[in-house]
Amino acid sequence: MSPTIKYDSYKDPIRYSIVKNIFDKIFSFLLILFLSPLFLVIAILLKCSGWIWKEDQGPILYFEDRISEGKVFRLIKFRIIQYSILKEMRNKQGRINKIKDMERDDKNVTHVGRYLKKYYLDEILQLIHILKGEISFVGPRPWPVDDYNEEIKQGIYRKKIMKAGLTGWTQIHKGIYKNLEEERALDYEYIDRILTQSVWKSFLYDIGIMFSSVKTVFRAEGL
Repeated sequence: MSPTIKYDSYKDPIRYSIVKNIFDKIFSFLLILFLSPLFLVIAILLKCSGWIWKEDQGPILYFEDRISEGKVFRLIKFRIIQYSILKEMRNKQGRINKIKDMERDDKNVTHVGRYLKKYYLDEILQLIHILKGEISFVGPRPWPVDDYNEEIKQGIYRKKIMKAGLTGWTQIHKGIYKNLEEERALDYEYIDRILTQSVWKSFLYDIGIMFSSVKTVFRAEGL
């Protein structure tokens, strides 16, 4: 898991190849077209869930400030956490930084949300962010603003120099790395490959990560 080089000396975003950028745009557009009926079905199911179970009532969508290439963007997801819990957990700035911890406990999750999270379907709307160029198919996890700022204070720029990803080298190792240091090492390993390999080798590496992610989805391993 340890990287060849640490890239903390890099403070500006790394330029992506035109191959990666074109692939992100075209493939995200095609997937949005193909999956748009699924978006509608999920929205209807979430709305019906609120009619049946009072605790599931609330907005269909959930927005959260995240970081990609050092910039804040409004991450969009289907809401799977009970809305009353979300309101209780918001801090004075309106942020919720421990959303993943809450999602792991089924007591916090809506009835439909329990199935959506198993297949990562709550994340599917992030294809819109890929089409807009805010994130990529493959890259580091998009971090909450407060966590990002804490690392920047420590001189750690891994979340600033790379565009965040819907999936990535770190994400497919979920449950394998044990702490923040190992997570950082995985990000550095990915950065190392992107900067030292040819354009096509990097692209094929990304495709391999995407295939691994698809396998995880079909195994319903979402926490």
